[in-house]
Amino acid sequence: MTCMKRLLPVFSLLAFIALAACKPGMESETGAVDATDRHVFSERAWPVPETVVIVMIDTLRADILGAYGSARGLTPHLDAFANQAVVFANAYGSSSWTRSSVASMLSGRYPTSHTALGKLDILPDEVLLLPEILESNAPTWSFGITTNANTSAGIGFGQGYDHYGPVLGAEKRRYPQDQIGLVPGEAVSGHALELFKDERQAGVDTTFAFIQYIDPHDPYFPNPEFMPGPVPDGEYSGSRRDIDAMVAAGKKARTQNNIARLRYLYDGEVAYNDHAFGELIDGLKRMGLYDEALIIVVSDHGEAFWEHGKRGHGKSLYEEEIRVPFMIKLPGMEPPSTLRIEQAVSVVDITPTILDAMKIVPSEEIEGRSLLPLINGLAREERLEYVFAELHFFENKSVTTIRHDTLKLLATYWHKRKANKVVLELFDLEGDPLETSNLIDDNNYAHARNELVGALSAWESDVLDWALDSQRVKLEDMDDEIVDELKGLGYIK
Repeated sequence: MTCMKRLLPVFSLLAFIALAACKPGMESETGAVDATDRHVFSERAWPVPETVVIVMIDTLRADILGAYGSARGLTPHLDAFANQAVVFANAYGSSSWTRSSVASMLSGRYPTSHTALGKLDILPDEVLLLPEILESNAPTWSFGITTNANTSAGIGFGQGYDHYGPVLGAEKRRYPQDQIGLVPGEAVSGHALELFKDERQAGVDTTFAFIQYIDPHDPYFPNPEFMPGPVPDGEYSGSRRDIDAMVAAGKKARTQNNIARLRYLYDGEVAYNDHAFGELIDGLKRMGLYDEALIIVVSDHGEAFWEHGKRGHGKSLYEEEIRVPFMIKLPGMEPPSTLRIEQAVSVVDITPTILDAMKIVPSEEIEGRSLLPLINGLAREERLEYVFAELHFFENKSVTTIRHDTLKLLATYWHKRKANKVVLELFDLEGDPLETSNLIDDNNYAHARNELVGALSAWESDVLDWALDSQRVKLEDMDDEIVDELKGLGYIK
């Protein structure tokens, strides 16, 4: 099934609704046409980094960090990092599951464009990833640490790295009743610091590292040493088996105690991961790499705890699943130098931002935009006025969303019915951050609704222009270890 076939049944409806908003020149207003200054480097002369690091913490909600408003004190090391970084207060994954969102981080392309959309989609070789682009510009030593099969080399994510893969030999944390164990954050930090010492760095211009932690992802393991008080009472543990059983039991299992127990276990995983992150940062400082490095800390997606009737991620594009922490420390930033930017941004902007910092002109296929002009207080491109995300994880529906200022529009497309159907939702996040009041039929928001529908329609058309042919595999053709891990993480049955 191609991307074109997926969108066309509903695109005509969106286009029809958008007629009220579209005027001559609408495409340039919505950012569907490239701005003429997209390749102009930012004026402020930040030092070109010799070390570039992306720290990706899988399944980390933004609202659990102190830097994002939490008063619980679970993330002291991440909050200390934020104290000398640019904090994007409203950052979004390009999707609400790992494969799609991380592919966008490392390619600068939206999911429809890079085509890693569903459970059986692999990342095509034609998609250039950040380490490949860096190497084509100057000699680069690059390594990636993956802790989730969705970002494995077998799915296409190892392109261009000198070293890429899991932490071999690490003792995994596991529940006896589960078929999967997860590599703990401390092992990831230790392995990363060893790779930073690799002798292959000698004589290169740039070192690039992609470091993925997975602790907040389920199954959730107890971390009482990082949490105040004991685990709350509840009938279910944080094991994959118990979580699946709780979901299968339906509403009767969603008691206050049961939900509190799962959330407590998740919070403990975040606190433990923060500890491991602190070990990584301390190690980079001891090695003399930290101060002059460009370091990005980000997540691929969040985690829902039944805020909108669902648990986990890859279920929707509501805030709990797609709003993520996103912080950038540029070379030479010293505390306290926190810059907080409220403008909504996307993980698709990570690759062009790094390329801008490296003085590398991005190719036309890169759909994200550098955030350095925004950081430097310069005029931003029109496309940065809008943030998009999409989810194509299910056969019977897909979801897209657009955010502009405080308004957010969601379009849910239902497939395989007698008549294809689209359901629209509109939220004003300033007064309704939990997305509880749908304003789609509110006449006070009619003009804004039409503008957002028009912009979303234009973007859907625009992103299709860059879409590659999707590459799918059969489960029996996938590596057994990858299949087992995807099953253990709940992505496939």
